[in-house]
Amino acid sequence: MVMDAAILSLLFLFLLLLLGRGLSLVAAGSNQNLTVGSSLSSSGPNSSLSSPSGDFAFGFWPLDTNSSLFLLAVPTKSTLQLTQAGQLSLFDSNGQEVWSPDATNAIGVSLLDSGNLVLYDSSGALLWQSFQNPTDTILPGQSLGERSELRSKMADTDFSFGRFMLAVQDDGNLALYPVAIPTGSEYYAYWASNTQNATKLQLVFNSSGSLYYQVENGNQIPLMTLATVYSPTNFYQHATLDPDGALRLYTYPKNNNNSKSTDTWAVVGMLPINPCLTIQTDGGGGACGLNAYCNSDDDQSKQLDCKCVSGCKFVDTNRPYLGCTPNFTVQSCDEYQSSQYTFNEILNMDWPEDSYEYYAPTDEDTCRASCLADCFCSVAVFQGSKCSKKKMPLLNGRQGISVGGNALIKVPQTNASFLPHGSQNSITMVKKDRSTLILIISALLGSSGFLNMLFIIAMAIISFSICNRTKDKKNQIDPTILGKNVQTEAATEEAAVLAYWAHDCFRNGRLDLLVDGDEEAMIDVTRVERFVTVAIWCILEEPSLRPSMRKVAQMLEGAVAVPVPPDPSSYISSIV
Repeated sequence: MVMDAAILSLLFLFLLLLLGRGLSLVAAGSNQNLTVGSSLSSSGPNSSLSSPSGDFAFGFWPLDTNSSLFLLAVPTKSTLQLTQAGQLSLFDSNGQEVWSPDATNAIGVSLLDSGNLVLYDSSGALLWQSFQNPTDTILPGQSLGERSELRSKMADTDFSFGRFMLAVQDDGNLALYPVAIPTGSEYYAYWASNTQNATKLQLVFNSSGSLYYQVENGNQIPLMTLATVYSPTNFYQHATLDPDGALRLYTYPKNNNNSKSTDTWAVVGMLPINPCLTIQTDGGGGACGLNAYCNSDDDQSKQLDCKCVSGCKFVDTNRPYLGCTPNFTVQSCDEYQSSQYTFNEILNMDWPEDSYEYYAPTDEDTCRASCLADCFCSVAVFQGSKCSKKKMPLLNGRQGISVGGNALIKVPQTNASFLPHGSQNSITMVKKDRSTLILIISALLGSSGFLNMLFIIAMAIISFSICNRTKDKKNQIDPTILGKNVQTEAATEEAAVLAYWAHDCFRNGRLDLLVDGDEEAMIDVTRVERFVTVAIWCILEEPSLRPSMRKVAQMLEGAVAVPVPPDPSSYISSIV
């Protein structure tokens, strides 16, 4: 009979080191072995077996989330019995067999001091053993031969098959793989021993506390060695492939008399060292699943703290590694309108190898505008002088100082969100903007009176947009104003009309009208054109198209080219 993940959990995960609750399990009723005709019951006096040393127990373990269910979702009044035919069988409360190993004619079941659960015949030969049928964990004294594997569980409280696998392959490699759910298909390996064509393969966790990969001629490739510090004589040990795809080596002191310590296992080794950066898949979403990300700067000895991309939510909060789904309607190219979208920005974030279009060299404003105008683009990442555009669902999300990049996540205007007030990122941005504003003011000193007035208007708008990037469209300019000719507009002192008048002059090639009577400005019309062009960019209706303060300073100084701005048909509403 084929064993599923839940049944395998019974055969191994119940081999519990007797810490905390494990002690009470044995005390409540345990035997040294199971003989023909005897049984264990989830509701009876005999609910477990214990090893001779008392270090291990095997039996029914109630779920923390539902005390009426046990691991494997076996209900109360289930029974594990060694039948008269010498077959170990698990029966549910209705008497239906739900699992049995491929072994008959057994006369007994015992739990050894190594933690190995064995079925044996009258000659003492082993018919079946849990060490050859592992789930996600390997113990000292246990080895895995060719074509063996460890498979992670889905989550700490979900014992179904998870998304990662450690395989002893017949091509000579030991490899870690992401796995598709529920098919079990393997994606590309994210770690491998690179021992192709080796033979006589074994993953060994020896009784001295060393975990290594042994190949032909007895050659050993060390993975994690603890013998000198954490001897099995003084420490319990186990290596587990955790739900986040990392193989971690755990220890716990056997004589824990230190009142300052807690009943938790310490991580003393792991593979790979930084799973957030290492686990990169060609499918399945990476370490945290689709539309989710981890932080490479977090303590990697702990399981990854996966988070959803801005605007998304977990598919299942109890199973975070399944990834996230958008809580808004994902954009479509049917009747797409860029004005309905804006960007949420997250620093030091990227989704490597997940781009459908790439630009270099470019600047952040061009990157932003390109994604906003593209109905396929869900996210743009700008880093250095490079821009990459990505579609949903997003794969291999990660954040961290070493990752770099500024992620621009496109969301509907109503879903826009921003950094919490007082966060470190927002404080840093304010300091940067203040420094840049000083540069802009310096550029204005000595300029003509007209240009100063024009840029005071533009800078006020930019300062407002930094504090609040959402738009208030309640107040609109009377559309009849837009019909006035250039000469009439020149006479008004209203800021909105001045801005529109300046744009009309720019569009019609009549910048001389802007500086009429200003001798200083008339001397350098090229400079006037650059200043006016930058000002028009600064007062665009769509906030996400406006250049950053740093970019404004660079354009004013002539350090970068000033592109021709789009024709803002309704940008006046942003300054009234």
